Amino acid sequence: MRRLLLLAVGLSALSGCATLTVNKAQTSAVKRAAIIGYGGQLQLEDPNQKKGIAATVGAIKDANDMFSGKLDTRRREQAKWGYDEVVKRTNASLGWEFVAPETITQVPLYAQGLNMAGSMWKGGGYQYVDGILPPAHANRMTPSGIQQIAQALSADALGVFEITYVIGDRGGFAIGGLGSTTVYPQGIVRFTVFNKDGQEIWRDSRAVGAVAKGALRTTMGADIVENETEVINEATGLAIDALLARYQQYQEPEKK
Repeated sequence: MRRLLLLAVGLSALSGCATLTVNKAQTSAVKRAAIIGYGGQLQLEDPNQKKGIAATVGAIKDANDMFSGKLDTRRREQAKWGYDEVVKRTNASLGWEFVAPETITQVPLYAQGLNMAGSMWKGGGYQYVDGILPPAHANRMTPSGIQQIAQALSADALGVFEITYVIGDRGGFAIGGLGSTTVYPQGIVRFTVFNKDGQEIWRDSRAVGAVAKGALRTTMGADIVENETEVINEATGLAIDALLARYQQYQEPEKK
């Protein structure tokens, strides 16, 4: 099954040009950049483990995980790792120098955007980086706002990174929630880059990473989270690699 899924992903990547546009003349000229938006969402629930009494047990454990703050701590750790990897791997692949998050936060217009965005996305299982806007808010910036922030940071480009984790493969067995199942996450990235004039120069709306080799396990309706960050980080790295590979392989259409 896993081989078939990987083949399907490969075929999707070959036919995915419509989801990717790049102005390579402008992206190649970028020297200094900033990631002004970052966020991630896990969509890894296994319906086979959400039935009957197991669903009740799982819901109680999930609630304890959330209200204790442990869930939020893991999500922030995962997001910080992912943010740093986007910076590190893009620097290695494209040679872009990146502005530190704490410097971005000091820009008055950006700080104003953070205040207006509030904190609705925090604590509920969403991946976020402290001091960085979630993608939904960062993508609402006007070209004028992007220009001002880019100028304040002396940046040639500003990027917004969003990742969704889905089930790439599964294993185990459960009936009515009784039993143990495993899921292998797969990251799907949406990435947008604007130049210092506020114009979009790189958009990839669906960069699909390879399926992680690490698995997340659910037993009797309860998620086993001890290795969650390790597995999620693996899926993140694979998705970032797919994003950069698609960029390198992209051929701009010939002008008629």
